[in-house]
Amino acid sequence: MTSALALPANIYFHTGETPGREGNQHHSLTPYETIHVKDGLVVIAVGNERLWAQFCQAINANDLKDDPRYRNNTDRMTNRPALAQELSDRLSQYNRDELIGQLREHAVPCAQVRTVAEALEEPHLKAREMVVDISQAQLGKIRTLGNPIKLSAAPALIQKPPPALGEHNDEILKELGLDESQETEN
Repeated sequence: MTSALALPANIYFHTGETPGREGNQHHSLTPYETIHVKDGLVVIAVGNERLWAQFCQAINANDLKDDPRYRNNTDRMTNRPALAQELSDRLSQYNRDELIGQLREHAVPCAQVRTVAEALEEPHLKAREMVVDISQAQLGKIRTLGNPIKLSAAPALIQKPPPALGEHNDEILKELGLDESQETEN
């Protein structure tokens, strides 16, 4: 988790300033963020001037590429609120798959932001057995997440289902030193 702090940590180490919250935006690159479209969110990662030109071409926005306010990343960062509004106005007209298709045709890094339901239906997760069904005495078959560690010589198995609600109450309350009368009070 600490590696996620690489950029903010270096800013702090070298300036003494604690960086503010960035939300879904990159600290020093734009556009490098999530964008709202008609049917969801798309992440775009315009990390250099070549990608900026390709991005503008992909969304048919050469006027933005030629706009002096957005000439380079420094200018785009200075004018980030105006650029964000321009992109919001234009990209909100796209469907997620349509925008991703156009961006990928122009080699602009991007991806859809999936809902939990969409993420759990990913073929890759199923192929990696990351969504598994197990049996639970009271509930029957239940779906849960598999173990992400896959070792061919020692496969990880989910051998026990989760406990039923209250199944271990007696053990826990006794461990806490509560007797039967105190158990019912709580």
